[in-house]
Amino acid sequence: MKNRMLILALVTMVFCACGSSSSSSSTQQVDPHSAMHQEMHTEVYKEAIQKEMESAASLIAGTYTGKLPCGTCKGILLELTLSEDLSFVAVKTYQGVPEEVVTTEGTFGVNQDWTIELSEPTGSISKFKKTGDDLLIIDQSGNLFENQVPEGTVLQKVN
Repeated sequence: MKNRMLILALVTMVFCACGSSSSSSSTQQVDPHSAMHQEMHTEVYKEAIQKEMESAASLIAGTYTGKLPCGTCKGILLELTLSEDLSFVAVKTYQGVPEEVVTTEGTFGVNQDWTIELSEPTGSISKFKKTGDDLLIIDQSGNLFENQVPEGTVLQKVN
């Protein structure tokens, strides 16, 4: 009789222990203050990044021009205007008969290494690297375009 009572007590303890551990692990409480705190840090971080980009944009704002090589025309004149509010206007004029003008507008971002990326590419060009007063046209990996001659990869600042 004692053995039966002992076994019954052990079985009851095992079932109770299993039930309590599974129910406590399946319900997790989320601290709403923790989520709000995380959101606040995310917003502060985004604001800091935006201010940093605007500061960099004020240093590179201006109009840059250059003549790009063209396989089907005499060349492409590119005029890129970068504004302090992180917006840009790119005007490409294809030289030849008839002349064609393509205008692209959008926003841009600036990385810490002075790489500029346009939100809307102008043709196949969407990235530049600030070098002194000029902009160097680079590909998506940050390299020079291999099919362009060196004089076709630089936009010079005009104002």
